[in-house]
Amino acid sequence: MKILNFIKIFFKKNKIIDDYCLFNKNLFKENLIDKKKGEILIEFNAFQVNHVGLATISNILAKKFNAQIKGYIGYSLFVSALKYNLYYSIKWLIGNFFNLETFKIYRSFNTRKIFKPKITKEIETQSDKIFNNLWKKIKRKEDIFKTKIFGIHFGDLIYDTYIKAYYVPTIDLEDPKFKIFFKDYIKLILFWFLYFKNHNVKAVISSHPVYSYALPLRIAANKNILAYVLDVEHLFKITKKNPYQLSDTKYYKKIANKIDKRDLIKGKILAKKRLLNRFNGAESIDMDYPDLQKSSYHKNFLKSTIKKSNKIKILICAHEFFDAVHIYGENFFSDFHEWLEYLGKISKETSYEWYIKTHVNQPGIYKIYQPLTNKILNDFVKKYKNIKLLPNNYSHKQILKEKVDFVLTVYGSIAYEYPFFGIPVINASKNHPQRMYNFSITPKSKKQYDHMLKNLKKLKYKINKDKIYEYYYIRFIYNASFNWLVDYKKLLKKFKYWSNIYNVDFYNYYMNEFNQNDFDKKVLSYKNFLNSDNYRIRDIDLIK
Repeated sequence: MKILNFIKIFFKKNKIIDDYCLFNKNLFKENLIDKKKGEILIEFNAFQVNHVGLATISNILAKKFNAQIKGYIGYSLFVSALKYNLYYSIKWLIGNFFNLETFKIYRSFNTRKIFKPKITKEIETQSDKIFNNLWKKIKRKEDIFKTKIFGIHFGDLIYDTYIKAYYVPTIDLEDPKFKIFFKDYIKLILFWFLYFKNHNVKAVISSHPVYSYALPLRIAANKNILAYVLDVEHLFKITKKNPYQLSDTKYYKKIANKIDKRDLIKGKILAKKRLLNRFNGAESIDMDYPDLQKSSYHKNFLKSTIKKSNKIKILICAHEFFDAVHIYGENFFSDFHEWLEYLGKISKETSYEWYIKTHVNQPGIYKIYQPLTNKILNDFVKKYKNIKLLPNNYSHKQILKEKVDFVLTVYGSIAYEYPFFGIPVINASKNHPQRMYNFSITPKSKKQYDHMLKNLKKLKYKINKDKIYEYYYIRFIYNASFNWLVDYKKLLKKFKYWSNIYNVDFYNYYMNEFNQNDFDKKVLSYKNFLNSDNYRIRDIDLIK
């Protein structure tokens, strides 16, 4: 029975891939001429939901620059080793030569060549010199973040790639694995420097602005080559000035000042309505966070853990330890683990009541990461016994009812959620999405952060809820880009959860929903964006 099911699934999958490849060949046949004047580099990956947008945008850019489309492996040292072993080398050669599955899909939308980084003797020799020079400067974890090569900052990418690839909450400088990894990452950087030096690259498209995925983006942006991040929810630009996710949040106040006052008032009213919807238990796209599929504000209360007392109560909202720590730039602490260790020590020096919790249990891919985070948190509260761990599914609705006085985060969404209810939130970073607004507290330095936490009784803070509405409106409504590729709400209704859309059934969905007239309008919208200096394409930019 299992064998029959496997055969059935295998043939169904291949039928969908064949149909989608034929669909692409018909849709992008005008770009079949072999171009030689430049290259559009696109990340080669197995993210089915990205392929649809990648096909369209890469072909627009190829036509604009009279260039070839080339696919590259962007997950080296993240998902795969820098040098493939025999098994993966054979697998790569067979897939590439016989044009199997993902190779076939990429070539169906005119990708001429698909390659992986190759480490030459020249790179090996040069990387040894650079490594020896850099390694002697690394005395603390914070020094990793400062790593620059040829004047370009790569420390955040090195740090976050290692944590995610090895599933460790922090970096141990004495661990030989990290030393090897650091050296390999230098080799990968050198490969890309040489590639850009020897090829006429016109644009790069990646799936993420973090980890190894972002490496060619970072180099391209510093060479003033077009660099884009593309997925089903976003299409935005990486530049020297804006190298991070949500870099455009620093412009929110300027954007708000340019909006007609009457429209801004209407926007704030809508933002308040959406926030209330979120706090009443809305999930997924209805709470403007499609990847968080279960609400943190659900109505299922658990047995109370938060005590009634006159002491100051602090809630620590823990992050997923392995997620890109430096997604928005540098923080006060080198990683989330270091932040918690610091808070654990502070908890011993103060007379506050301390509580900690992480995200509500999520389905799908989160089932892999959350148990690891839970284990770290359980070990943490064993070490710091005056901090109580709240169950993952302890609703924020219940916490608000039972009352806490302060909330701590590095840069989480909690920084605009709890101030809505009049509860101050203190960020452990200057580089967070809410940075231009003062409805949450942003210390100027780690030293000031330390002083604040030790003197909470003296901390006076006034929350302006109107600015919460403004921020929410600009970020989630005015700047929304969920529908740049497909009707996202309709997509999630079909697949139920965000994580479910990452399979070949998405190709079928897209083909069934495809309308040539709508597609032509979107292509015009994409061209307008690609020819502009705008940071992202927004839903309001789409030609109707």
